[in-house]
Amino acid sequence: MNGILELEHEFAALEGLTLEKAYSRGVNDANRVNAAARLADPIIESTRPLIVCLCGSTKFRAAFDRAMLDETLAGKIVLSVGCHTQSDAELGAQITPAIKAQLDELHLQKIVLADEVLVLNVDGYVGASTRREVWFAQKLGKTVRWLEPLVAPAPAVMAAWFTDWTAWRATATEAARRRLR
Repeated sequence: MNGILELEHEFAALEGLTLEKAYSRGVNDANRVNAAARLADPIIESTRPLIVCLCGSTKFRAAFDRAMLDETLAGKIVLSVGCHTQSDAELGAQITPAIKAQLDELHLQKIVLADEVLVLNVDGYVGASTRREVWFAQKLGKTVRWLEPLVAPAPAVMAAWFTDWTAWRATATEAARRRLR
């Protein structure tokens, strides 16, 4: 089994789902298998540009624009948030908690596809969603780069990050199970 399919199986298992059930949430089996086969090809893999996933608060639009341009000009494929023209707060009622959970889950899948993550920690700000994404990227062994030098958080802050992730994961898992019932 190649690496991508193994991760998909692991991800489905974390959600308490079979891979087939996970795919039934709107993921196209054939596209995933074809993409996995292409990425597993050593010739394609050796010539493929690095894929970088941008993570950070959508309130930093200018940072997203600048990073997309800089990374693209550096010859990288850039994955980003679905929309950064408005922050979550500005979108208001359009972003319900259920939609926010779906978007967070979608962004984690972008991290799975990426070779590295660039965290846009403008003025040192790293919000809850971004912390989860960094934790997830590190768990997958992805390279994590920071826009600004990272000041190591205190142990109490790190414990809060983990608690926050654990609570979010339990909520997301239950939401996924309800969608499949």
